[in-house]
Amino acid sequence: MKYCVILFFICPVLCLSQAVLPVQQPIPEFALKGKSANELRIMRNEIFARYGYIFNSEDLANHFNTKAWYSPINSNVDDHLTNVDKSNIELILRFENLAKKQSFQPTIESKTDAYFRVINDPITGDKLEISRNVTFHRHYKFGTIRKIIERTFTGAEKNPTVIYSETIDSNSHYWATTKYFDDLKFETDFYHAIEYGCCGAENYGELYSYSSDEPILKFNNDFFFVDIPNSKIEMFIGYSHQEFRRDGLSIAKLSLSSLEGVISTITFIAKDQRTKEDLPWYWTPKIELRSDDEKNQIITDLNEIRLWGCDFAKTLNDINGFSVFVEFQHEGSGKIKNYEIPITKGKFYGLSQSDTEIILDFD
Repeated sequence: MKYCVILFFICPVLCLSQAVLPVQQPIPEFALKGKSANELRIMRNEIFARYGYIFNSEDLANHFNTKAWYSPINSNVDDHLTNVDKSNIELILRFENLAKKQSFQPTIESKTDAYFRVINDPITGDKLEISRNVTFHRHYKFGTIRKIIERTFTGAEKNPTVIYSETIDSNSHYWATTKYFDDLKFETDFYHAIEYGCCGAENYGELYSYSSDEPILKFNNDFFFVDIPNSKIEMFIGYSHQEFRRDGLSIAKLSLSSLEGVISTITFIAKDQRTKEDLPWYWTPKIELRSDDEKNQIITDLNEIRLWGCDFAKTLNDINGFSVFVEFQHEGSGKIKNYEIPITKGKFYGLSQSDTEIILDFD
């Protein structure tokens, strides 16, 4: 994954006095470029707001009182500020002072915060284009989710798209996220963050449940959805190619997860370096969902299987009757190696251990 989740002002973390604390990571400069002095002022003061600071400024108090996480209980929060907080405040203030010297008006502006504007980068002098739009999504558990997308262009370089969301219904459970991805798609019980592949490379994706800021599934290309009718259980399958071992022989992980997190994984490992070199491991192989149970329904174009044979399943142990088919092809000889991995009692091969290794050998 190219970019880290590091923007502090909308990430959920541990609570202190009912406040949602800032994430303890430095803010990147690209997240500050192009913002107005007022936007930067709000970002800077949100660090204090997360610790429950009581604002004397009426506009700041009114702004943060609209946030479900804000609990004004402290007249002084200096003792709570970490070194990272102080560094972030100093950096934001530097950009805020520079922004005050800029004189610009958005080309388009409305009550939905949608705008497009062009300014000169106060640091480099480069032409800077900022676009922003807001959309809304209704979620049955979390109410109305406000989805904001910001894209920044500096010269010929494109900085990461910043996508963040939060519930705006005052009676809803607070949920917020920030992802540096190209797109964010909302589903009923989870959301899908997508990073588009460059120059023909596969897209990279992650799935998140609304109750967590940690991904429940990582994958290249597409993920597979397992629908169990009349059940609260939802399962997902994804294939992610990346390095997992120091010897460099790992090819990818096949992961099976639920909304609570990863259930079990299979790590595919090349027999030796020559095998890996002759295998296009950086591309997702052929993957299919299969079932011998005629009750089950496979929807190929949606990468989905509906387990009518597991109707009314209450636990993972009730999930059986289908498998994941994975086919690898040797780039030089054209040899095929395939595996049909059964899902038994809600796990790969029905094994109790969370991770299983498969050695890939074309001999």
